[in-house]
Amino acid sequence: MAIEQQKRQEQRKANDIASKHALETEVIKGVDSSGLEFLGQ
Repeated sequence: MAIEQQKRQEQRKANDIASKHALETEVIKGVDSSGLEFLGQ
């Protein structure tokens, strides 16, 4: 029982890290593209 709970917690932690990383990637992409548009003017 305790092992199952621990597995679930670890999975949730991994999911949180993955979604945080995906969000950071999107933010960086947004900054890059707006910066490039600014330079292109």
